Amino acid sequence: DFLFNPEFEEAYDNSSGLLTLHSEQITYEVRGKRPKEDSMLHRYYEFIGQFARLNATDPKRMPPFARLKLNAALQKYGFIPDEVRLTLIPSLADNSNPIVLKTTQNVITELSEKDEKRIASAKRYWMEFKDVSLGVFRNYEKTALLPENTEDR
Repeated sequence: DFLFNPEFEEAYDNSSGLLTLHSEQITYEVRGKRPKEDSMLHRYYEFIGQFARLNATDPKRMPPFARLKLNAALQKYGFIPDEVRLTLIPSLADNSNPIVLKTTQNVITELSEKDEKRIASAKRYWMEFKDVSLGVFRNYEKTALLPENTEDR
């Protein structure tokens, strides 16, 4: 339940710039700052929201719900993280050792010429792609279904 409906105690220390979201099994500690241009905030929040949802398509990753709550808190306080520390306790029942992940982020406000070319190329390909369901994308087999008009033997 902690992965699908996380409930956090939220705290923000304005003097240190530390945002903490804490629950029994998941804790986020985030430091960051406001960008020079406020227009970056909207684009950043849109990106991290979509990226969290995209990660949900990978069955090896955590569900996006805890991250989406962190994203909402970031937006509420109006900053972009420089450092995110995630502490995850997989199971309270067996006193599991916590998993601690830390990432640092550097926000670059201008794209290089190489980046601009890659984006233009991706846009050209994007127009050629057709929409497919997740099942088609993952190439799931329909092995559990019987062929139509099959009679019991």
